[in-house]
Amino acid sequence: MNNKKTVLFLPIFTLLLSSCSASGKHYECKEYVAGTLKFKEDFRILQMTDVHLGNKDILEKHFDFMSKTINEAHADLIVVTGDVFTFADKNTAKSVFKFFDSFNTPWTMTWGNHDEQTYYDIDWMTGYLNNYGSNCIFKDLQDDDVYGNANFVINLTEDGTATSAVKQQLIIMDSNRYCYKAFSGYDAIHEDQVKWYEDMVNYTTAQNSGTVVPSLAFFHIPFVEFQDAYKKAKEGTDPKVKFVEGVGKADLLNEDICSPSFNYGEGLYKSIKKLGSTKGVFVGHDHINTCCVDDDGLYLCYGIKATTRVYYDEELMGGQVVSMDSTNKISIERYFHTYDE
Repeated sequence: MNNKKTVLFLPIFTLLLSSCSASGKHYECKEYVAGTLKFKEDFRILQMTDVHLGNKDILEKHFDFMSKTINEAHADLIVVTGDVFTFADKNTAKSVFKFFDSFNTPWTMTWGNHDEQTYYDIDWMTGYLNNYGSNCIFKDLQDDDVYGNANFVINLTEDGTATSAVKQQLIIMDSNRYCYKAFSGYDAIHEDQVKWYEDMVNYTTAQNSGTVVPSLAFFHIPFVEFQDAYKKAKEGTDPKVKFVEGVGKADLLNEDICSPSFNYGEGLYKSIKKLGSTKGVFVGHDHINTCCVDDDGLYLCYGIKATTRVYYDEELMGGQVVSMDSTNKISIERYFHTYDE
């Protein structure tokens, strides 16, 4: 989406210049399907997050570290949930894309609040991935009327083709960056994005002969309801809200949940709860939080930081594999590694 076309070289410019409105062409829901993959019971999604690579980094060192997690995960799809870059130029960005493409595994990305702090326009990056081909599954309709630079879906279908029944859907969204107009601080998922989410769920249901298709959602910044869910799980005030059992370090909150302090309208969380199709939301953003809460049947979970870039905990780096079977049971495996390895 062609919302934010300012070239941002310094963080202060990001804070001052990021847009908080959207306009553009309206597209049918089917245009937001980036690709299809074949569903299987143990379809493994490796979530990596907060890579933060830039021009001054020794890329091979970080590539070697991430390779350990990727090779161990045996994933069917890699999803990178934002803050892929910080002060990167086009050559650095291309090197990172080439790295993720080198594993002969389908991969995709969405963006975080730092991904505009680069030496190129974010529309260059989304346009580049739109045409990447190879193992990349990505789609940004750059002139659409939905806010953000990465709102699309990947369908897991019965036989892997676009014409067969959709068994599961992966919803990729742009949680945006900063907004200093109506609110101050991190931006939130906008109302038109929530409407887009609802339209995609209803469209997929209709295309599937009225059968609701279970989904998982991936984006960068946790919405404000992550805070409420963690508090309930920690204090034990609601028996329907608890930390996910069997997931390593599922209760760790080592820093504040840095979500926006607001929702546009009722917010995405209420739409997810209302429609009931999305069974898990997976985010990044807060590098040393690993909490994963079962909010009355909706998993609200952090990913695991992928590198030592920016700030980190040496014991909390690697990635996590998410899978959901045909009964909508979600399994999470976490891989923790250190650079000393």
